[in-house]
Amino acid sequence: MEEVSSLTRLRFQQVRLTAHLCARLSRFGGTRSLFQTLGKNNLLEHALLGFNSIFPSFEAAKSYAKRYKVASHEHPGNTAVHLELNQAPRPSDYPVLFHMQNLLPEVHSVVDIGGSAGNLFYCYDRYLHFDPQFSWTVNDMPANNRIGARIAGEHHESRLHFVDELADCEPVDMVLISGALHYFELLPPEMMRALKRPPRHVIINRTPVIEGETTITIQDAGFYYAISPARLLSRKALMQSMSDADYEVVDEWTVPDLHFDIPLHPECSARYYSGFYFRLRSPENRPAREN
Repeated sequence: MEEVSSLTRLRFQQVRLTAHLCARLSRFGGTRSLFQTLGKNNLLEHALLGFNSIFPSFEAAKSYAKRYKVASHEHPGNTAVHLELNQAPRPSDYPVLFHMQNLLPEVHSVVDIGGSAGNLFYCYDRYLHFDPQFSWTVNDMPANNRIGARIAGEHHESRLHFVDELADCEPVDMVLISGALHYFELLPPEMMRALKRPPRHVIINRTPVIEGETTITIQDAGFYYAISPARLLSRKALMQSMSDADYEVVDEWTVPDLHFDIPLHPECSARYYSGFYFRLRSPENRPAREN
């Protein structure tokens, strides 16, 4: 049973209801400028929408989230929801399955960053039939890793592994970050520096990117009482960081069934999530660096 006070539950209900009403009202063109004006008043915004606001940094968002005294990604419902959602592929999984199927002759190992209990391994294995030597490593929080390792043991699954630290992962051919990038403060190249070698392939799926500047907020789990700092990443910043790390974009797709609204900041909201497949450039195709 969740140890959440009645006052906190009431506040969550009020915030969720207000956010829902704002989302409905935002469908009318005349309300956009009104929301932007209201969003400039921080006291009013936090009074009406609490954590559904924007923050100057991840640290500021984390500090604000602590006021609610609820769980974050370590909530046991988080793993349960992901296992349930990935009983079958979602529409946004099919671009990943398509590319992974074509890459299987050269991809024999994957690290799944933020991969929960390994739910995507089980889902994708039903269609791609990974061979016995295939290695899928999940890098997640220790509590989630323990749950995942227990489930893998129950399934006698030797291809699935879990590490608390990315540096503990063996060299891999592919990095997969699905539904998780927006919870990290680091950009993908910064995260991958912990790996023993740069992976040739990087797939990022189900993450909100926007055309404007990167925006920090707090995301409501929705299914239970849990909130997490999150980032709506500037598409330009993502593309530039990957290019600077010598990756080229091979494919890009939209995820229309997911969106990320910041009620009083429609200009910072994501109308849909996105997915990307990046490939490491061959040495001869890498741009010359200035000394």
